[in-house]
Amino acid sequence: MNSFMKKTKAWCLSLLCGSVLLAGAAGLTTEAQASSNLQMRSVLVYTGSNQPEYKTEDIVNLSKGADHFIIVTTKTTAASADITDFANQANKIVAANPQAKLWISTPSRNSTSSASTYDASITGFLDAVKKAIGQTNWDKHVKGIYINFENIYLDGPDTGTKYTGANWTKTLQSNMNDNTVVKTMRSIKQWAKSNGSLNVAWAPYVTPHNDQLKRLAYVINENIADVVLLQPHYYFDGNKVPLLVVDKSITNGYLSYTDGKPIIPANDSYIKLRSANIGVDMEIDGDASKSDRYNLYKEYETTFRKHSNKPFTYYLGSATQMNYKSYAGKQLWEHLVEFYTSL
Repeated sequence: MNSFMKKTKAWCLSLLCGSVLLAGAAGLTTEAQASSNLQMRSVLVYTGSNQPEYKTEDIVNLSKGADHFIIVTTKTTAASADITDFANQANKIVAANPQAKLWISTPSRNSTSSASTYDASITGFLDAVKKAIGQTNWDKHVKGIYINFENIYLDGPDTGTKYTGANWTKTLQSNMNDNTVVKTMRSIKQWAKSNGSLNVAWAPYVTPHNDQLKRLAYVINENIADVVLLQPHYYFDGNKVPLLVVDKSITNGYLSYTDGKPIIPANDSYIKLRSANIGVDMEIDGDASKSDRYNLYKEYETTFRKHSNKPFTYYLGSATQMNYKSYAGKQLWEHLVEFYTSL
């Protein structure tokens, strides 16, 4: 989550279920192995002047369950103060937990960002953060870069393209190869590999828009991200369809419809279906004090516990919210620790 706003989305089962089942889709053998087998028990840690500060005690508590800390900004532009905030947050985490593994996020981009903002300022920000953190802590603690875009917002030359018909994957492939967001993601991956052979993580949300879902499937299939942490959004709107999509996708290793069918068709003439390292973004915030929200969160635990060998992250809201109590009377960070230590 790049903001703490409650999002409202209208999910449609017909969009997320394949109309024609492929024989044996659930047990499909893919063309290539997953880009990474990295397992991680991580947490999103927000930083910046617009966010409350994490105390040393907060980091110690989170470290009881999490071993990876994804330092995230909600800002779309980065001033020198923001770079300092990243460095201070990183240094605070490793001081409290000398074994901590860090992931550094890019500046945020969202559905209102113009194509012109996907430029060299993004990797320039990473250069500056690396310098501010210092080579010693960078080499010892920084394990990856977090692409702070929650979806593929632009669609090449034609944002109204509908991916239908016999050759829709050909159109998709062409548009995605010409897509500004995708090109930027590739440049971030190249930067990561050139600055310590770092991994790349991405946490897109599962969208109800079928064409957007196909864009998402294509980018996941390209293995630009070594770790994909899908956001179900179920906790926020109570619609179970995205939860099922995430569950099926983790099991299969490719973005899937609720029936298990791959969104990128098997044996396609234009795109080879590949395996990806897919995990989940566990979602909980201060509203878990309400019984209905708390019960939705508990379904995450029930649904995803079986994927214990996959990557996980937690969205706990802000530094303040992580200490709020849930309906069960536990602080939110305690739910993270309880779940991670039970896997």
